[in-house]
Amino acid sequence: MNSANSIPESWIKHSLQDVPVVLRDDGFSHFFVEYLTKERLEQRCIDYLADTNVKIKEWGLGPGSVFTFDTKTGETFGSRLSQKQLDMLREGDRQVHRSVKEMIQKGHDPLEVAVNRCHELGLLIWARLEMNHEYPPADENNWLWVGLVGEFNKKHPEYRIPKSVNLDFSIKAVRDFKLAILKEAALKGVDGISMDFAVYPPFLKNPMDDYHIMTDFVAQVREMTNEIGKKENRKIDLIVRVPESYKAIGLDWRAWIHMGLIDVIVPTVVRLKDRFDVPVEEFVQAAKGTDCKVYGCIRPYMGYINSDPRPEDDKTGVIRYDRDMTDEMFYAKAFLLLRAGVDGIQVATGSGDCGVKTDNWKKKTDAWKPVYNDAGSPDVLKYKDKDYVFNRTGQLPLVLSTNQNTGEALVRIADDIPALLKTNRKIRMVLVLFCRDLSNDEKLTIQVNGNKPMCLTSEKIQGQDVPVETTKNILSEQIYFNKDWWKKGMHEIDVPAQWWTLGDNQVQVSIDNGLSELRITDMDVKLFLE
Repeated sequence: MNSANSIPESWIKHSLQDVPVVLRDDGFSHFFVEYLTKERLEQRCIDYLADTNVKIKEWGLGPGSVFTFDTKTGETFGSRLSQKQLDMLREGDRQVHRSVKEMIQKGHDPLEVAVNRCHELGLLIWARLEMNHEYPPADENNWLWVGLVGEFNKKHPEYRIPKSVNLDFSIKAVRDFKLAILKEAALKGVDGISMDFAVYPPFLKNPMDDYHIMTDFVAQVREMTNEIGKKENRKIDLIVRVPESYKAIGLDWRAWIHMGLIDVIVPTVVRLKDRFDVPVEEFVQAAKGTDCKVYGCIRPYMGYINSDPRPEDDKTGVIRYDRDMTDEMFYAKAFLLLRAGVDGIQVATGSGDCGVKTDNWKKKTDAWKPVYNDAGSPDVLKYKDKDYVFNRTGQLPLVLSTNQNTGEALVRIADDIPALLKTNRKIRMVLVLFCRDLSNDEKLTIQVNGNKPMCLTSEKIQGQDVPVETTKNILSEQIYFNKDWWKKGMHEIDVPAQWWTLGDNQVQVSIDNGLSELRITDMDVKLFLE
């Protein structure tokens, strides 16, 4: 584990500055929740951005290999399904099909409508393609496979990576298909082409040997955007989103930067629930001295469970709840990215409500406007309350037992707490532990950054159920039907503000007189400016 109290070098050298905000959608959810006409699409999906700090709208082309624009290369969502197959899907899916089909029939290609409206409002627009979203297993009883996977994959199993439904980009036909889709989008007048490689690896059968194939493919896309841009006298940016596991999946993004192939790179993760704080410093450093910009990515949900609705939910009315992604968590993520020196922030969301029954703030565009509006403004963020969630990868859960009664975890904090304290601001810091209650004789000791230990007894750590450990697949799914399931085992402990610092913070936890194993499944530290 890295030592605590260390501030990343880039944080010290970099001065905080305002950056542009990109609002990204999936090109599907807005049709799913509402039947859209041309006018309603403009109003619901774009017009609300006119008075915000969002500079770029990133418009999804559809859920992977079927599309929600007027494509001649691929197929629009639902266009090649029988009525029996459509009946397998959710009512929202059938609405997507009807809405897109009827808009196109009336001469209103949804992508062209979005392009024109964005430009009328002075916004840039990028077209985003999910590079390998193929919904396993390849089974006619799998509604996701039936509805959201195109004929290109279904009719050509030889194009797939062995033992997977993912397409193999080492096959020329696959690259040609993806390039043709991206070219169609470029010809619609978009200002950027976004290749989303975070959705979903793998891309190659032999990624360690064939990574050059992906580099050649990105170069092909770059050549295509340059040719169209030259012919139409405009610049078409090339954007790539890559997961931090890039080496294992054959994405040589460093070469893409230094060869001048890309204009923007967006580092991210595939599994959200493992990393709240995604370090981007490696990318920022690599892009220095080049024309490539680094944008941080914020996906406004925690990803503890898959909360997507299913066909049977149309009858049961069931809603699956993820852990809440609060405004304070969002501000923490944004401030971490600004500290790291990103050139912009990409916020991933749908367009509008993703379900009429849900009251989750992240899915309500208008209510969320103040949050994404402030994402690129450090002078605003530095005075916002925040909730820093500890990364799970490599450190959680902490398992304390009679054999190993001590554990520790790190969390990065982007607020300069010592500097804030010098301004006489009142700061409250709260450490949140998700664990079982303590019994009468047990004592829990907490030490932050080597400061004086705090001793807690059952008088403080009590009154909660055992937490739901989402890292284990042992509980029935029904637990997630309760909106507050994730609050089980949550204990909040006030810790002196002067113990915390800018950069890495180490929290050590130990148990004495432990009667049974104590598992700390999650940890947060909350900052309140009073």
